[in-house]
Amino acid sequence: MKPDITVIGGGLAGSEAAWQIACRGLDVRLYEMRPAVSTPVHQTSQLGELVCSNSLKSDLPGTAPYLLKQELRNLGSLLLRIADEVKVPAGHALAVDREQFSRRLTEEILSKSHIQLIREEVQELPQEGITIVATPDKKIIAGAVNYLGNLLKIGASFFYPDNVVYLAQSDSCFSRHVSNGA
Repeated sequence: MKPDITVIGGGLAGSEAAWQIACRGLDVRLYEMRPAVSTPVHQTSQLGELVCSNSLKSDLPGTAPYLLKQELRNLGSLLLRIADEVKVPAGHALAVDREQFSRRLTEEILSKSHIQLIREEVQELPQEGITIVATPDKKIIAGAVNYLGNLLKIGASFFYPDNVVYLAQSDSCFSRHVSNGA
């Protein structure tokens, strides 16, 4: 299969992106490094494994998290459909059974036509086609930043505290305050 789009990362964002792309009839290649490459926090090889909390935040009408989830439901979100199917009691929060959630997500992705799941680590960004980077992998993010910097003809670098990526145009920063790498 020659994909229309490549998605790197089989977490929540990457799995949802692959699903939405496939629902529109495009071929997608979804890369997930586990189980070939493990992490200290993941326990399974399932897609979308929730590692910190089983809560998807408030499901109380009128709150921002509730409204966002409603919009995602209206757009046909696979993640929210599964979350609603495997929810557990949690007061006003939408919380899920972690194991059922990731197992069901993996089953849905594997059964969806137009999605090819590849269980290997991506070493560098594909040079052709459309690529969605949906991973906290520092190597891949650094490659994406370098690619964008070259494409836009700017010097670009990144720093990576706590799963948030900040991009900076290098000539707009004071060099004594910028770390060139992660």
